[in-house]
Amino acid sequence: MTTAPPIPVTVAAGFLGSGKTTLMNELLSNAAGRRLAVLVNDFGELNIDESLIAEVTDSVQALTNGCICCSMQGELINQIGMLATRKPTPDHILIECSGVSEPARIIRTLGYPELRPVVRLDSVTTIVDPTTLSDLEDEYAELARAQIGTADLLVLNKTDLASDTQLQAIRGQWLPRNLPVVETVACQIPPALIFDSQREQDDIAEPLPHAPTNHGFDSWHITQPGMFQLKALRRMLDQVSGDVFRIKGHITLAERPGEWFWLHWVGGRTDMRAVQNSAGMAENQIVVIARQRDGLRDRLHGDFQNCLAADSHIDKEHR
Repeated sequence: MTTAPPIPVTVAAGFLGSGKTTLMNELLSNAAGRRLAVLVNDFGELNIDESLIAEVTDSVQALTNGCICCSMQGELINQIGMLATRKPTPDHILIECSGVSEPARIIRTLGYPELRPVVRLDSVTTIVDPTTLSDLEDEYAELARAQIGTADLLVLNKTDLASDTQLQAIRGQWLPRNLPVVETVACQIPPALIFDSQREQDDIAEPLPHAPTNHGFDSWHITQPGMFQLKALRRMLDQVSGDVFRIKGHITLAERPGEWFWLHWVGGRTDMRAVQNSAGMAENQIVVIARQRDGLRDRLHGDFQNCLAADSHIDKEHR
């Protein structure tokens, strides 16, 4: 009996809002006949990224309510084991890390003895947002540098939104000279850069001890009935506190009743796109990831409430 070769795995890392989910969808949309499976992890109780990727493929497994690099290691091992027993077996596994993850710990997990016959780490791709990276300080900058330093390939994304000054600063101060860099708009890269790469395998066998790695992040979600007024919502999002890193979710608007939209906010920019499959969406669901600051949750929840249309029911319950 012939033993199946290990399934190649690509790990996609990068700070919050850099474009990891966009890259996943780009690869899935250009799979060229490859059978791809996706493991997606979001920091918090509501996995918006899973829903976004599921609009492209149903081969998605979610690793929720924790950071994949520490508390989710056991679940990661179990999910990979389940994927490896699928018939037909996936040709490639994509792992989208949470924006608060340190990829080194995931790499270590993939080298555990129980996984080495099953999967092979093919590459680590880190996505970089040049419009926000230079603004990071202290432990947040440290985390971003760790994500970059672990990469085999760097994707300098959103180059259409960055100024020449920002791009020069990122190239000179953040990107290692010995790593290949591809500059992109919306993570549009040749799939061969991901699927035809192969990382030199490390001799890794022993688990790392658990270590807290939240880096001072706070995450919560807002469940809000009613419909938002578009102008009021955009005005509010234009004034979001600098303590907020990421806002994402699905919402409905008073100007477009009956339709649902994906909401993305990062670095002061707001993007809303129509949801392709809104089955099961009954309330606005919004995830916020921010620095740990007293009172920030209540203030932001109140700001969202103030953007509701006048006849919307206001629900003050939030987490």
